[in-house]
Amino acid sequence: MKKNKKFLLLVTLLLAVSLIFVGCTPNEKVETEGKAEDESENVNETQEEVKKKIRVGMDGEYLPICYVEDGEPKGFEVEVWKEIGKRANLDVEFVVAQWTGLYGMLDTDKIDAIACQMSKTPEREEKYTFSNTYLFTPLQFAVKGDNDTINSLEDLKGKKVGVAAGGNEYNVLMPLAEEYEFEIVTYEGSGIEYDVAMGRTDACLQSAIAVTEHIKKGELDLKLVGKPISYEEDGYPFKKTDDKKELIEAVNKAIDEMHEDGTLSRISEEILNIDATKKVE
Repeated sequence: MKKNKKFLLLVTLLLAVSLIFVGCTPNEKVETEGKAEDESENVNETQEEVKKKIRVGMDGEYLPICYVEDGEPKGFEVEVWKEIGKRANLDVEFVVAQWTGLYGMLDTDKIDAIACQMSKTPEREEKYTFSNTYLFTPLQFAVKGDNDTINSLEDLKGKKVGVAAGGNEYNVLMPLAEEYEFEIVTYEGSGIEYDVAMGRTDACLQSAIAVTEHIKKGELDLKLVGKPISYEEDGYPFKKTDDKKELIEAVNKAIDEMHEDGTLSRISEEILNIDATKKVE
């Protein structure tokens, strides 16, 4: 009898222990699945964080390069940077300001790069690191539509020629003004082409792309004269600091890919009506 009782007691204990293990197994599985889900969410959050934010400064009145319409940044530069953002995994924020203040904003870390058809010059390249070239801008003289007296540099003697202050156009124009004896009129912002169209200034040296846009839209009575004086080699300037190196490499890689697969040419032809991504000798 005692043996039977001991046997029953042993069986009861074994059943109890087995029930404990059986009961614990599903809970442990649920907990494991929960951890897996949490880890998956953390991975997704990490992937989102990898997409770095970049603040790109631009002018809001420089058609068709960069401008604001109905509160939205538009133009060639905007479309190019949208594509760079996709390829370089960057969250691009456009910061609109007057172009003469863009370098000051770059110097004080208010923006990370400038997208405003900025030409590479020895002075600028000494201070800033420029991206690979993405655009070649022809610089050409423009005059009022009915002006038939100015067709060459020789015809500018004694005339007033407008140009943007501090721009590469100004550096190109300075030695020519001395040689061909004309007066330079500098402008801090927009209005260069408007003064020419109104007859206040005899001519201006400007991007042929920008002038063509004004003519195409019928906004200004202008015409281009002569051949391009020179070509600007345009890039995106960044501060020359170690923390920008990885970012610049990613941007350069995207620009090179866009040259190779024709994306830059397509954007240029669609918006500028010419392929200005290649230098025409």
